[in-house]
Amino acid sequence: MLKDGDADIGLTSSKNVPDNIDYEVFARFKRILIAAKGHPLSKQPSIKLENIVKYPLLIPPSGSNTRSVVDQVFNNHGLKYKIAMEVTGRLAIKTYVGMNLGVSIINEFYLSKDDKKKLFAEDVSGYFGYAERGILTRKARYLSRSVKEFISYCLNAKGVKSQ
Repeated sequence: MLKDGDADIGLTSSKNVPDNIDYEVFARFKRILIAAKGHPLSKQPSIKLENIVKYPLLIPPSGSNTRSVVDQVFNNHGLKYKIAMEVTGRLAIKTYVGMNLGVSIINEFYLSKDDKKKLFAEDVSGYFGYAERGILTRKARYLSRSVKEFISYCLNAKGVKSQ
């Protein structure tokens, strides 16, 4: 809709932004490993990639940003992981992880306080980096005052300054 001019702004994560679109990051989220409470990985003093590949992964389908990052990291380290299941939707991933059907790597954004009580979670952003959310606007398009204020609010809420 943004590309066609039917919307003024979009909120998403994007690796490939078209030339006629501006993309400003307003939030960054750690990537975390989740496993069922009591999982053997929860007993490790630190999580290493070599430990993760010992267990099957519940992972988003090919084409998702998280899947691309996971594939790239393991490939760069010469490691192959086993897929327990390709799953669409973070709620489903968290549910299956809680059932001990595998482990997963998700963005911390998707982990609620309630999830933290039910699942083991460990920051693995040192390996898998951060996920971003950004605001997309069409270049050289007039933006109303309310849209500009919304953009400013989003950018300032997380400490990312607008340019």
